[in-house]
Amino acid sequence: MTTQNPAPRFVTLAEAAEVLGVSVRTIQRRIAAGELMAERQGERVARVRIDPVPPPTDHGAAVIVRETLTGVLDRYRASLDRMERRGRRLVTLAAAGLAVAVGGVAFAVAMSSAASKADANASSSLAEVRQANAALLASERQIADLRERLAETTAAVARVTIESRQRLAQMTAADAECERLTAERDELAEDLADIRVAFVMSPMASASAD
Repeated sequence: MTTQNPAPRFVTLAEAAEVLGVSVRTIQRRIAAGELMAERQGERVARVRIDPVPPPTDHGAAVIVRETLTGVLDRYRASLDRMERRGRRLVTLAAAGLAVAVGGVAFAVAMSSAASKADANASSSLAEVRQANAALLASERQIADLRERLAETTAAVARVTIESRQRLAQMTAADAECERLTAERDELAEDLADIRVAFVMSPMASASAD
């Protein structure tokens, strides 16, 4: 029975980012690189085409892992950018408060505290990005190890196949030799029987019997 592939669908930038597990910036970059198709209204991207995802293969396992981790990294980088922009706005507001009201010490302290929290959040996001990078490197090392093991197994199978063929050839030659020796034995037995018959029928054998 033939299975029909689902038709592609068109979604917004935000929906495409959510479906593919990446940031909106990554979707825009893929559209610019020609990796994704999109419908435009003037200079603005209206909808993004999402094709059905084919089932993963052994060869594409590394690509799937890399795409997933790349999406995670993009989201963390986007979060880090938002934290940095928020921290800058808070610092600007704190400076404006100090300039407008000298007596607004409490307000400035609050803004400074918020900026510190924003910096802490940005540092935490940066640490998560570094952890994701480390996880990506570990996955690539595991994939390299699996490829090396696969190559070793393939070589071992090839050696066993060659040895099996050599043993089969030896067994075939031994069978042929056994058949030859058996035929030779049968011929010798027939010759011996003929000799015995000739001896029995000879005059010397008759004289000895008398």
